[in-house]
Amino acid sequence: AVVSTQSTGESVGAELSEIGFNLVSAARKGKRGGGVAFLLRSNIKYSRCKTQTLSFECLEIFVKGTVGLRLAVVYRTGNNHDQFITEFEEKKKYSALIPLL
Repeated sequence: AVVSTQSTGESVGAELSEIGFNLVSAARKGKRGGGVAFLLRSNIKYSRCKTQTLSFECLEIFVKGTVGLRLAVVYRTGNNHDQFITEFEEKKKYSALIPLL
């Protein structure tokens, strides 16, 4: 997992693809720079999960295989500690209820 990527992912993603990797990224919205990402080997099958948060950046994927695995990368920005804790706790509950398909 990568936080504060400082990249749109397009140019870096193309270079990584040439050496056998995929860059799965979510750019920071409303601000320049930043974002979060996963760097995966190109033979790993995954799907992107829908995620909406207000107090932190989040990218969630489901890695497909013999045993499914849900991964999330979280990056908290600013001084919004209380809002982050509340929203993160709700996110954990919600993610635990969604079945892995």
